[in-house]
This record gives sequence, C-alpha cells and structure tokens, in this order.
Amino acid sequence: MFDWTFVTHYAPFFVNGSVMTLFISVFGIVLSIAVGLICAGIEIARIPVLKHIVRVYIELSRNTPLLVQLYFLYFGLPKLGIVWSAEQCAIVGLGFLGGSYMAEAMRGGLETIPNVQRESAYVLGLSQWQTLSRVVIPQAISTSIPGVVANVIFLIKESSVVSAIALVCAVLVHSVTAWIFGLQQGREMWHTALLAPWFVSSALVCGTALVMVVAIALRRAGYLSLDQAYLVKLAKLLGAFVVVDLYFFGCDLLTEAFPGGSGAEVVAMLTAGPLVPYFWTEVVGCALCAVICFTPALRTNALLVAGSLLAILGIFCKRVQLLVGGFQIANLDYAGPLTPMQHTAWDSGLSGIYGGMVYWPTPLELGVTLGVVALGVLVFLLGIKLLPLRPKDDEAPSE
Repeated sequence: MFDWTFVTHYAPFFVNGSVMTLFISVFGIVLSIAVGLICAGIEIARIPVLKHIVRVYIELSRNTPLLVQLYFLYFGLPKLGIVWSAEQCAIVGLGFLGGSYMAEAMRGGLETIPNVQRESAYVLGLSQWQTLSRVVIPQAISTSIPGVVANVIFLIKESSVVSAIALVCAVLVHSVTAWIFGLQQGREMWHTALLAPWFVSSALVCGTALVMVVAIALRRAGYLSLDQAYLVKLAKLLGAFVVVDLYFFGCDLLTEAFPGGSGAEVVAMLTAGPLVPYFWTEVVGCALCAVICFTPALRTNALLVAGSLLAILGIFCKRVQLLVGGFQIANLDYAGPLTPMQHTAWDSGLSGIYGGMVYWPTPLELGVTLGVVALGVLVFLLGIKLLPLRPKDDEAPSE
C-alpha cells in the first residue's frame, strides 16, 4: 500500500512557500504602485528639486539588478544600524524596483491627457485637485492599465530573486547537517571539522554539473540558444569546484592517515577495503572531470557531459562512503567487558559485532524513489514537448 506520509510531511512546505510568494508580491506591488503614483505626480507637476531626485531614483532603480538591491538592504543596512527581516527587505526591494517602472507607466498615462482638458476644467471652476481626481486621473488610469499590469506580472516573476537572500540559509542547512554528522564522536568516518565545507563544495559540484548537462541537452535539441563561450565559463567553474572538493577530501585523508593518528583504519577501509570501488570512482571520476574542464582541446560538448556525469557519480560515491563507512568503524565501545553470553562474536569487539549492521533501502523505498525521479523526468519531457520553447526561427514557414 502506498504510504502518503511523506506527501503530507512535505506538502506544508510548498503551501508555505506559495503563501510567502503571494505575501511578498502583494505588498511589494501595493508599495510600488504608491511609489509610482507619487513619483509620476512629481514629474508631471515639475516640482523643481523633487523632479530631479525622482529622475535619479528612476534611473538608479531601473539600471541596477534587483539582486544587488536586495543584498544592499539585507546585508548593507545592518552596517548602518538598520536591521530588517528577510520578508521586509523583499517587500521594500520589490517596491523600490517596481516603483520606478510604475512611475514611468503612470507618467505616460498622465501625459496622454491633452492640456486642453485641464484648461477647460479650470475655466469651469474646478480646483486643481478636482481636475486631477475627476478629469485627468480617471482617463489616465485606463491608458496606464496595460503598462501597470505588465509591471505587476514582472514583479511577481521577480519575487523569485528574493530566494537569493536565502543563499546564506542554504549554506547553513548544508553546514548544520554536516555538523550533526561531524559531532558524532562515536563515528570515526564522520568526526571531522572538514565535513561542513565538504558538504557545501559537493553541492556546488552537483548543481553546476547538472546545469551543464541540461544546458547542453537543450542546446542540442534546439530549445536553447547558448554561445559556446558560456559553456566554457561554466566548465571552468565546475573544474574549480571539483578541485576544491578533492582538496577537502585529500586534507581529510591526510589527517586521518597521519602516523600515530586514529584514522588509519578508515583510510585502509577506503583505499583497500570494502569501499575501494566507491573511493577510486570518486577520485578518478572527479580528476577526469577537472582535466576535461581545464583543457581547452577537451572542452567538446560530449566530453563536458561525460565529465559532468562523472562528477555527479563521484559525489554519489562519496555519500555512499560516508553513510556506509560511518557504520563500519566505531570510536566508542560500550562500558563493561563483552562475553559470549552477549554476542557470539564477542572477541572481535564492538566494531566486529555491529560493523555489518548497515542500513540499506528496501525494494519499496527504492521503488518510491525511482517513481519520484521518473515523474520529474516525465514532467520535464512533457514541458519540452508541449510548451513553445523552440525559437520561432526554427519553425516551418507558413504557406
């Protein structure tokens, strides 16, 4: 029977993410409309000093990326003693960026109203406020709606950039996970200070390699127009991440295999023991990936895909080494002597008794995992087939 517990466990995360997106987008859009209306009014009224300030704000906001603005709000303002939450920074950032676009859209709508209508309203005895509220603004709204709606859609899409603020949180997630493993003194394989940066470097390797494979595949299928120079830059970045990951691995092996250290048994298990296939697959695969990425003559699309897959396979082998190897050798023994009444292999010590008790997924768990991966591949392939992703130049001309 299918177990829905994991669905009910993770569903709230998606719901909370959707609610947070709507929360940030709605308040950011409201703030941007208010800022845009004020700035458009100042520009139309041509107030001597304020109109120049508004023009500088519009040019600055529209010509700087939202990511830079968010970094300034989240990381820069605390240096000035102003500390905002991530949600507040996201709303202010969207309002700051969207206000400039809204100001231009509203200014264009206000400028479409002929001056003769304003003059006629003044002749009829209407005040300036009555002229704006009853004559100018109602007509300007109708002409500004297309631009405002386009800006609203733009801001909703730009709300995804807010996730960049969570980059530090993502690094902390990997680090905290590694610290949970690394503080287990009873596991020789995990008890190392290098585990946290090692986890982060592994995530960078897998992410970059996956982007490389998908980009080349979409480019080969004609769904992505990407210059080779960008793939070369991505390959260099992947090579750098792989070298850093191997450096951390080498440092860990060096400290464990140092004469007189307690980790010599771990090194022997990796290099010549039951985990030797995974060890050498990681080392050789990542080394080949680095050679391909750093050698110009080898940077063909086929070899870049092969190198990326080797890097992903190497990181997978590392995970197997950590999980399986961590249960093979224990640092701590239970208090008291072991006797034949406790275990038949009492004379081999704790590691001999419990070293073989390694978790392995059941066929049902493997099937569920395979099903989730297959569903992701199916959605990806359906998206490529059904969505209009192929450039129009590649389509057959209509007769």
